[in-house]
Amino acid sequence: MSSPRVVPTSDHLAARYPFLGYLREYRRAKWKVLLAAFIAMVKHSPVILIPIYTGYILDHMVPRRDVGGVLLCALGMVGLVIMNIGLHPLYVRLFSRARREVSLRLRAKLCRRIQQLVFAYHDSSRPGQLHSKVMQDVEKLDRLGTILIDPLLTTFVTAVASCTLIIVIKPVFALVLATFLPLALLLMHLMRKRLELHYNHLRVEQEKLNAEVGEMINMLALSRAHATENVDLSRIATRLNSVKDMGIQTDWVTNVLGSQIWSLSQMVTIFVVCFGSWLVIGGSMTLGEVVMFLSFVGMTVGSISGLLNMAGQFFEASEAMASINEVLNHPEIENNDGKPEIGPLAGVIEFRDVWFSYPGTERPVLRSLNLKVQPHQTIALVGGSGAGKTTVVKLLLGFYRPIQGEIHVDGQAMGDFNLRSLRRQIGIVTQDTFLFNGTIMQNLTHGLENIPESDIVEAARQAQALEFISRFEKGFQTEIGERGVKLSGGQKQRIAIARALLRKPSLLILDEATSALDSESESLVQKALESLMKDRTTFVIAHRLSTVRKADRIIVFDEGRIVEDGDHDLLVRQGGVYSRLVELQALGA
Repeated sequence: MSSPRVVPTSDHLAARYPFLGYLREYRRAKWKVLLAAFIAMVKHSPVILIPIYTGYILDHMVPRRDVGGVLLCALGMVGLVIMNIGLHPLYVRLFSRARREVSLRLRAKLCRRIQQLVFAYHDSSRPGQLHSKVMQDVEKLDRLGTILIDPLLTTFVTAVASCTLIIVIKPVFALVLATFLPLALLLMHLMRKRLELHYNHLRVEQEKLNAEVGEMINMLALSRAHATENVDLSRIATRLNSVKDMGIQTDWVTNVLGSQIWSLSQMVTIFVVCFGSWLVIGGSMTLGEVVMFLSFVGMTVGSISGLLNMAGQFFEASEAMASINEVLNHPEIENNDGKPEIGPLAGVIEFRDVWFSYPGTERPVLRSLNLKVQPHQTIALVGGSGAGKTTVVKLLLGFYRPIQGEIHVDGQAMGDFNLRSLRRQIGIVTQDTFLFNGTIMQNLTHGLENIPESDIVEAARQAQALEFISRFEKGFQTEIGERGVKLSGGQKQRIAIARALLRKPSLLILDEATSALDSESESLVQKALESLMKDRTTFVIAHRLSTVRKADRIIVFDEGRIVEDGDHDLLVRQGGVYSRLVELQALGA
């Protein structure tokens, strides 16, 4: 059996700062992003240049009453604004495409990895949590992506440019920045841990809420039938309140930081106004210079404040990326890469001293299982709940691997070939039929291409489904609704059987395929199954023993071991476990 492949994790820096993983996703579009960044810098240049124009007008044009000069400077400033208007759509077009491609790629990666992860991972995860990672966490990153260049990068560049101009032109004002910056960074450092913790807790609560809402929707029919809607609503209300309370705490911490930074920036502005006025009165500075430097200091302080105020979005996005990495960097995936495909199946299946227990449990579900199945045999797996019947099938499909022993298919160990090539030759019909919202035709041909219509009609006929399909006005193009809600239980099963027939499987697995049907539907489905089972190696799991009488071999399980093996007549004559089960079901009939 194949061993899980260990996927290399990100480097130490990316592991510590998950947001860097998001930035790396832009590597495929780096030239597009760099061009967008350059355009953003150019279109943002009026923020720096207009204060210089303003100072020049006040110090040089106003004293000389040079109206023409003022108008010329005004035209220059208007030109800068028009340039911004012209360049902004180009920036949006370039970066929006790159950002959307990153979101698409992240979701595709997540979906692909979810398909690859071993079933042990899915057993410990709830579908709603995975849905939250694919949709909400990527959406959080995308929201930050909208400000990644403008205003985030432009704000940073503005802060650096204005700070540099202040230091070069009037170093005395640099003392103001030398006071403000350490205080702002100290505040950020003190609040960082609390922000990270709160955003982590908020994300976990949101994932739990998504999972419980998904479960509530899936259980609507059961809730209505048992009149337990209020119980479900109460459970959801509890989780909603947890999300609300954690959201309020997160908002409080974020806004306290924002308020402190805003107060600090206003104090700096007040100081600059007063200090600048004092310098003008003393004759060491002109009014235009004061206005210009006030703008530069305001830009520097405002930019730094703006960056710090975006901290909440950073932490939210970083937490979202960490959540996504829980899936992308999970080490246990099914490894089929580079392995040869198994050829057409003859149908020889052998379990050799197989032991198995589910992850997180110590009690073995299967104990020293030895079983060899010959081609075209029908093997019925019988026993009480938890005896190990379904686990045998899961191991045969490669969903799990034995903790000891091996499984061979046509003489090859399952770890030596591509499991997907095996599954393509297996047909499965279960009690809970898997149908999706689409037409009958789409459900029948799922995963198959270029199937002749004659083959589809013949499969439906053999599955006893053609008659009811023909009664629908649109026939094979009839929409069946979510999970096939517009079909009866028997109709669903016959669609599933027709789908299996179309795949022309060499190996067949029937898991309680008729247990939930009425007598009439069971009779039709049983006929369809006989067509499906013909000349195929078949495993049948059934609690209703009347469905396994014709099996070539009946394997009786008890606490993970095979306790009886034979056909129906032989096992009844032996008077063992199987015989008692037959008697009990006859009494209950």
